Amino acid sequence: MSPRTSPPLHLHHQPPHSPSKTASKTLPSCILTTSFVLFLALTVTITTFILLWPQHPTISVTSIKLSSFTLHDSTANFTFFQYTALRNPNRYAFSHHSSFFQLISSSSGPLGFAYIPAEDIPARLTRYISATFVVKSFLVADEEGVTAVAESGSVVGPGPTMELETRVELVGSVKVMQVFERRVQKGVRCRVSVLATDGSLLGYHC
Repeated sequence: MSPRTSPPLHLHHQPPHSPSKTASKTLPSCILTTSFVLFLALTVTITTFILLWPQHPTISVTSIKLSSFTLHDSTANFTFFQYTALRNPNRYAFSHHSSFFQLISSSSGPLGFAYIPAEDIPARLTRYISATFVVKSFLVADEEGVTAVAESGSVVGPGPTMELETRVELVGSVKVMQVFERRVQKGVRCRVSVLATDGSLLGYHC
C-alpha cells in the first residue's frame, strides 16, 4: 500500500496596507470633525453673548410737580418734585451706586443735588423713586412770551418763564452668571418750563 499524501497547500501572499494611505484617509475626517466642533462652540458662544450680555437700565420720568410757589420782587421760592421709574431689563440683578438727581438752571446754575441710595434692582423689575428739592431765592428773568418746551412740542408761554433742567444718572454693574461683571451707566435729562407768575408747569421734555 502506497503512503497517503496530503494535497499541496497553496499560500497567497497579500502585501500589507500602506500606513501613509490609511493616514491620508483619516486626516480629512479629523479636520472636518474638528471644524464642526469649533463652529458649534463659536455659535453657542455668540448666542450666549447676545442673550446674556448686560443691557443699560431704562430711566423714565413719570411726573414732575411744583408746590409752595411764591414770587416776590422777581425772586421765586418753590418745592420741586420729580418721580422716576428705573427698570432693569437684564436677566440678572443690577447693582447701582453713586447715582444721583440734579436740578439746575442755565441762569442760576445748580439748584439741588441728591444721591440715590445704593441698592440692587432684581432682574426685569422696576423701582420707583422720587426726589424733592427746596429752591429759595431763584431769580426770575423778565422775559415776556418765552417759548416753553412741552411734551407735545413747542408752545408760546403767556408770560415770563423759568427754564429748568433735571438730570438723573445711574451708575452700577451687572454680574452675569455670577462670573462676569460689567459696568453699566445710564443718564437722562429733562427740560422743564414753569410759568413764573404762579408756578404752573407748562411742560417738560426728556
